[in-house]
Amino acid sequence: MAKIHFIYFDIDTGSYPGVNHGLASLTAVLREDGHTVSLHHLYKLEPEDNFVTIALRSEADIIGFSFATNQRGCVDKYSRAIYSKMKILQIAGGIHPTMDPIDTLKIGYIKGVCIGEGENSLRDVLKCIDNKQDYMGLPGFWWRQHDGIIVRNQIPPLEEKISKFPYPDYSVFDTNRIASASSGWISMMLVRGCPYDCYYCCNHVLRSIYPNKKYYLRFPEAEYAIDIIKHNLTYYNKVNGINCT
Repeated sequence: MAKIHFIYFDIDTGSYPGVNHGLASLTAVLREDGHTVSLHHLYKLEPEDNFVTIALRSEADIIGFSFATNQRGCVDKYSRAIYSKMKILQIAGGIHPTMDPIDTLKIGYIKGVCIGEGENSLRDVLKCIDNKQDYMGLPGFWWRQHDGIIVRNQIPPLEEKISKFPYPDYSVFDTNRIASASSGWISMMLVRGCPYDCYYCCNHVLRSIYPNKKYYLRFPEAEYAIDIIKHNLTYYNKVNGINCT
């Protein structure tokens, strides 16, 4: 089965180091399929040699960057550092890649961009890697070919029933260190999407990319929500409060 090494840029966010709910969901989905998932959670800039050593140690088939716009320069530096030591497939996802996939494909040696929610899209890519099949035409991804031409695939519809996904897997994060940094307050995400169009937020852009955008805001069933809260609490030793969305 395929091995993927996620790199989460949690740098210059203006808040305590935190979990990434999207990566936790991706981890659960991919592990359910039997893939190996590892994570490098960057709280601060690290020496390139140390960064590359961790990536090499993962023995991954694919490197996945998750980042926001203000972290773009860091990604470029580390992407090039990895490529200098290992010619491995590099992809990216998250806020900046979804909002500006063309710019993302100019960063370092990133070859593919996952646009929007990636549970089903990334699952399909890893399945193709396992079977040594071409993945360039899969929905949910844009790819930069060797000749520079960009393959722009369609964005698949949103999964309307989020309870179809397994519970998020936060075991790739140092959850107790994260909770300690925020005085025991932890973050959980139960709802997908947002009903508002605040001028300072990217939600209106994210909503617009999907063919079934009316399902952008999704609430879980009450029983599923309760179960997911109980499940998430198992990753922490001590909790003083929950910030829940």
